[in-house]
Amino acid sequence: MSIFKYLGISAAEAYLKYQTIRFNTPDAYNDPYEMQVRFKSKVEIEASYKQINFHLHGNSGCIDQYLIVDDSKHPFSLDTSVYEDICGKVGMSCFSESESKIPDNVLMWAHYAESHRGLAIKLKEGSFISSILNKVNYVTSTPMLDASILSESSFFVSDLYFKSTDWEYEQERRLAIPLSECDTLDNKDIYGFPIHIHDLPVKDVEMIFLGSNASSELLKLGYEFHQKFGIPVIKQKARSDRFGFMATASFGPSLQECIELNNHYGIK
Repeated sequence: MSIFKYLGISAAEAYLKYQTIRFNTPDAYNDPYEMQVRFKSKVEIEASYKQINFHLHGNSGCIDQYLIVDDSKHPFSLDTSVYEDICGKVGMSCFSESESKIPDNVLMWAHYAESHRGLAIKLKEGSFISSILNKVNYVTSTPMLDASILSESSFFVSDLYFKSTDWEYEQERRLAIPLSECDTLDNKDIYGFPIHIHDLPVKDVEMIFLGSNASSELLKLGYEFHQKFGIPVIKQKARSDRFGFMATASFGPSLQECIELNNHYGIK
């Protein structure tokens, strides 16, 4: 499996220049149901029971046992501040998993790389960052969890990674880090949310793919990035004969790597 990080224009420029990516709090995401998991209990829970400790990396491995399908035996709803706690303490960055060795998800390019004007970062297989990503669970209805999960010593933030199946095309994997480890820029985004950034180490990056509509300025930054770090940078172009992309410029790959990429794209 390959792991990609799609970036829009300004985020792409920031990564090529400074090797940083943005980490959002859940309330800044584009899904109004983001991490809005309902907690229900078989018994009424005392307020003292609501103190929650959570872990950022890994998952419980047994989330299915806490999912409630029929809530008739769980009549009590738990009003917990876990969502607010996470929004105040945790930043998240989204990646996408793919069976392809190139970023060929047209919707991801359109939605998260500003209509193919940005780039996609490919992580190295077995890299540290890829090893601590956690998958998002796609479900058909808003999830309910047994509130007893909050009392476990191994409650993980990733246990709240649920999204509607409408988002399944993303095949999302998430990286969560403490906001205290991020730098916060002076300016805010267009929606008024703070911009938290953290480095994405180049040692974890295998290759950079520039979108088919990337500007000459981004291409220049891609070349300078390759010159500085020696990481291959590929410029994509939309195919004219069928849906898909082809490589039109490359910085760095060996001849054999170029041949393999061309074979994947179907270039003769």
